[in-house]
Amino acid sequence: GGIGGVSSHPNDRGKGWMKLLMGRCLEEMKQTGTDLSFLTGLRQRYRYFGYEKTGMLLKYTISKTNLRHCAKEHTPEQTVRFELLEASDSERLQQVKAFYESQPCFCVRPLSTFYQYLLSMYTKPWVALYPDGKMAGYLVASPENDRITELFAEDKTAFTAMVDQWITTHGAEEVQLFLAPWQKDFARLAGEIAEDCSLLNNGNWQVFDWERVTGLLLKLKQAQNGLMDGSLTVEIGGYGRLHISVSGETVMCEKTSAKADFVLDPYTAIRMFFGHMPPVFIQQVPAPLQALIQSWFPLPLCLLIQNYV
Repeated sequence: GGIGGVSSHPNDRGKGWMKLLMGRCLEEMKQTGTDLSFLTGLRQRYRYFGYEKTGMLLKYTISKTNLRHCAKEHTPEQTVRFELLEASDSERLQQVKAFYESQPCFCVRPLSTFYQYLLSMYTKPWVALYPDGKMAGYLVASPENDRITELFAEDKTAFTAMVDQWITTHGAEEVQLFLAPWQKDFARLAGEIAEDCSLLNNGNWQVFDWERVTGLLLKLKQAQNGLMDGSLTVEIGGYGRLHISVSGETVMCEKTSAKADFVLDPYTAIRMFFGHMPPVFIQQVPAPLQALIQSWFPLPLCLLIQNYV
């Protein structure tokens, strides 16, 4: 459940409208069975309402200089050209939607409104085409062409060609490329040539159903990375106790009344479970569990920028 613009008229500030409206939104989400909620904004302001900055988004800074010096090792095997995606081009739009939905985790975007998501944050969508006209992938970029907020490609060869051609032909000396944590193959390629890379907080999140959210993201990470076998029980303030276990490909996460191995407040828990920093920098835990926790967390909680409310 997302919250977009939060504001009050200048003449009515200081009268508690924000607190009232935020409370109403949160109550509606809880009543309708929302699992978790997202918004952007100042950390301390929204912490009063149960949100904490967490999640992860990868950012790569790639320049024309990087490409020039890496040309021998990373010359694209294919060439592509870019064309603006128009709302009226239904065939291409369906192809783009298929690229987007190839992710292991994504927000549902109905075809009827899919194009509007691509325009969020004043961005423009572009399709990448091979010389024979086949679509290699698509990207979404800022009007200045220096910020790519979404990029999905057919394969690693297409990704390399798209990044190279975009930076070479679209004018910007330097481009910021954002990737989801499950775009691992593309992240490795970008990391080989980028001037700089960093792992960012993704926004302000609040978890209502810890059992469901943690369990699903553990299964996603297990499928992509593999997890160390083991089990633990953690108590999360205001929610209860979670028992988590991994045995081979079997992942279990369920509420329990068993004794907890350690206790976390919800703000620390959400940063340890889903943040962009290793757990060792978030909270001290019992020594026998340290290796297990480092294997499991953080989990890949991410909302791509085009999905922002």
